[in-house]
Amino acid sequence: EPTGAVAAAAALFGKLPAGIKRVGVIISGGNVDPDALARFVHGTMI
Repeated sequence: EPTGAVAAAAALFGKLPAGIKRVGVIISGGNVDPDALARFVHGTMI
């Protein structure tokens, strides 16, 4: 579901509310490409 990407996108692109220092995002589901997820986690996808 595309709306599941909203939290991850906000964290990646600095769009969190002011004062938020830490955030956790859970990425799950059968449609997650394992290779893309690994690149995302290791910061090479940005």
